[in-house]
Amino acid sequence: MSIIPVILAPVLLFLSAAVLYLFALAAAYFFCRPGKRYDERAPELRFAVIIPAHNEAEGISATLESMKNLDYPAHLYDAVVIADNCTDATAEAAGKEGMRCLVREDPSKKGKGHALEYALRVLLREEFDCFIVVDADSVLTGNFLRVMNSRMLAGHGVVQACYGMSNPDAGPLSYLFFIGNVLENRLFYGGKSKLGLPVNLRGNGMCFSRRVLEMQPWNAYSVVEDTEYGLKLIQRGVKVHFEQDAQVLARQPETLGQARNQRIRWASGNMAVTRAYALRLMLKGLFAYDLALFDTGFGLLVLSKPLLLLLSLLSAAVSLFYFSAGGKGGAVFAGWAVLLLLAQTAYLLTGIFMEEINCLRMRYLLLSPVLILWFFLVASLGLVGYRGDLWLRTKRV
Repeated sequence: MSIIPVILAPVLLFLSAAVLYLFALAAAYFFCRPGKRYDERAPELRFAVIIPAHNEAEGISATLESMKNLDYPAHLYDAVVIADNCTDATAEAAGKEGMRCLVREDPSKKGKGHALEYALRVLLREEFDCFIVVDADSVLTGNFLRVMNSRMLAGHGVVQACYGMSNPDAGPLSYLFFIGNVLENRLFYGGKSKLGLPVNLRGNGMCFSRRVLEMQPWNAYSVVEDTEYGLKLIQRGVKVHFEQDAQVLARQPETLGQARNQRIRWASGNMAVTRAYALRLMLKGLFAYDLALFDTGFGLLVLSKPLLLLLSLLSAAVSLFYFSAGGKGGAVFAGWAVLLLLAQTAYLLTGIFMEEINCLRMRYLLLSPVLILWFFLVASLGLVGYRGDLWLRTKRV
């Protein structure tokens, strides 16, 4: 029994720091004034919109159609599909829509990271000023390029757009993804943005200047290549700016079968990146008096909300057992753990009530406990690195 306090104390201290961090960012989002306002600039920069696609022939048409409807002069941007190791008619689908397509065949180097490295190597030889990455199941808001043009001309080298969902009410699972997205976009990245802190790249809706890509060529190939590349940038002093005024909307999985491989892959990849970078960045930030580095490292540790919630539940269960067994200081540990659990529940409820609540969403919430157990399982598999190298297309329809 004496070993329990030794284990519980550091776990509860970490959870306390994580919860305080999340609430501090949320408070910044709600109460801090917006940061620097940007004047809209006349279209000037030339963009390459890169669309990595692996066997996306059936679903890419909506994405390509959205490329034609952007409020930006047509001669100042090109949409370029990169058909990567495809065994279907993705290249032909791009051609039918009048889009340029780069075909890449290299089964020994699979994944989005390799596709982006190839596409950027080709397109950097051409006269583009900036490069945007958009997933093949996504659409851009009409103002997207105008906003990116203004932000890049204002001096930003990397901008991450607000990554939203096009199907939040398709089912209970997609609704929970939507709530997670609200928490991440507003309370987490929105709070960081108001405090002038860098954010992580999210893979979809990323915009890079030529200068940044020439300084740090794309060399990230893991299953979370976006986070990996963003961490390399932050170590070179390049901050990623979060932009809420430009949105990329993606269709998220609606069933557990559709989501399983994707979420396990992401959880495993993020855990591997966290193990490799988090403590290193925190220590480097401390010794260099660099808040951005320290914040980025600590942010990696708290990014998985299901993992934090699972850790809180386990801590509460162990604390209550220790208290019921009459352990020394058991009441303190039990109260501490339950308070942290309640705080995380309040954080989740904040995300729910920030958006409209209707009868359909209430029904979805009634099913959420079962789905949250699934999220716990995914987070646990990610913790042990299960299928961290899996590379499969996620089915959405």
